Amino acid sequence: PEGLEPNTQNNPDDIFLVAVSPDNGTTWDEQNSFIWKANDNVRNLNTFSATMQNVRIDLSAYVGKQVKIAFYAGGSSENTSNNWLYLDNVQLNRYSINEYNAQSCQYADYEDELFSIRAEAVVPGTYQYEKFVTAQTDGQNDIINRMTLNVTAAETVDYYAQTCAGNHYEGHDFVIDDAQTAVYKSKFTSVNGCDSIVNLYLTANIVSHGTVIDTICQGGSYVWNGKTFQTATVLTDTLTSTAGCDSIVTLVLSVREAIRTTEDKFLCYGNTLQLGNLLITEGGQYTATLPSADNCDSIVTWNVIAVPELHSTKRAMICTGSSYDDGQFVGLTREVTVSATDISLVSGCDSIVTLKLFVANAGETRHDTIAPADLPYVLNGTELLPAGTANGTYENTVSLPCGNVTLFITVGSSTGLHDAWGSNVRIAPNPVSVNEPIRITGLTAGRQTISIYDAVGRLALRTLNDAADCTINGLDEAGIYMIQITDAQGMTYHAKLVVK
Repeated sequence: PEGLEPNTQNNPDDIFLVAVSPDNGTTWDEQNSFIWKANDNVRNLNTFSATMQNVRIDLSAYVGKQVKIAFYAGGSSENTSNNWLYLDNVQLNRYSINEYNAQSCQYADYEDELFSIRAEAVVPGTYQYEKFVTAQTDGQNDIINRMTLNVTAAETVDYYAQTCAGNHYEGHDFVIDDAQTAVYKSKFTSVNGCDSIVNLYLTANIVSHGTVIDTICQGGSYVWNGKTFQTATVLTDTLTSTAGCDSIVTLVLSVREAIRTTEDKFLCYGNTLQLGNLLITEGGQYTATLPSADNCDSIVTWNVIAVPELHSTKRAMICTGSSYDDGQFVGLTREVTVSATDISLVSGCDSIVTLKLFVANAGETRHDTIAPADLPYVLNGTELLPAGTANGTYENTVSLPCGNVTLFITVGSSTGLHDAWGSNVRIAPNPVSVNEPIRITGLTAGRQTISIYDAVGRLALRTLNDAADCTINGLDEAGIYMIQITDAQGMTYHAKLVVK
């Protein structure tokens, strides 16, 4: 057909159609019509130019039928202009059928001059494809091409293997540099002419890195990876893991030095001291190796200081009818010499404190004796004779609430037990067990009063003795006691007794 003059457009409601009656003109309908419109996207009437052009209509749907064909053009009734459409050389072509078979392989694309079929569009099986080819030259038949495609299944072989990540891998006809976990594929031609697919499921185990941190005691040893270490070490080595791949491990080994400490310990008179596994009975320096909380040995040195038997004497004077109370000795109203134990020393050892209490009336005279080594002479907290006072007798006036008392103090002339024979007295056994008899030897002839006081100054036992040796009953409670021996002249000897 020939369309409008150049630059001329059809009206929107202009139409041209080729109608086909499939029953030789009995019925005509739009379904069997080929329609061109001015505003159609498929068959646009405006595509016809002012020069002749060929338009082909496929009538293959009416094969075997007797049909009639009509041509129709129309436009808007309001349009007074004339639109011309010329038809010429209307020709009806015959067709022929071209049937053929083709072969393809799974996973392979098929392509020939008529058909192009992607591999992913088919699976093994038989497929039918048809394509109509319109003759491009007058006088030639149109052709219906029918292809039967047989898709042959490809053989698939799966292999599974392991290696270490990044290694070079060779196996199952695969050569892989820098191996990683993946599925590797390959093809080979089988006997049926199709490629076979080989799948290699490769697992690449990762090379692990780690650090071992440990500590040994000084002098110990540490075994790691077949090697023995005795000093602080930082070492990197390559180990084979359970996956068969190398593991790079760094050992950081430190050495904990033995802890060395020095402590001062006091050994009280008549006692023993347990230090570790050592039973100490005398002063000196002792060393032992002890386990510590971190299982390493610690070396401890003890400086053991032997504390001698400690005695001190306190002198006081009160008026008749008064009561003496200094916190250690309480409620004393009569003249007495009594001892008590004091454990307030830094060493923790107990000392024996002896109180010599005078009870006097105003105007009376009292006598006392002191060895030069026991100076200064202190009464009621006041120093009456200083250290270094020469031997002799000294008169002192003591002021009491009830009046003045004269006190004669003799330095260095005592003949009492303490000086004359006190150093010969022996008490055995000491320490003594509960209820075990106590033997005292080295006494001089004459009446002695033997008194035993507990740690708080309470009288635990008292007996009289006239012989040089005597045995007294044992004590029924463990503790620290003071033995006081007083002769007829009032002179005393003191000793500590340990009951266990």
